[in-house]
Amino acid sequence: MWFRFISASEGKRFAETVQEMVNELKKLGPNPLRRRWDI
Repeated sequence: MWFRFISASEGKRFAETVQEMVNELKKLGPNPLRRRWDI
């Protein structure tokens, strides 16, 4: 779960946080439940 307080003046921290989130999501891979919704 991701929850961070980031001030509007912390652009670098925001970018780093987003990059961390993207990396973690890529590790998880595609959602296995998605196949149930494809027709």
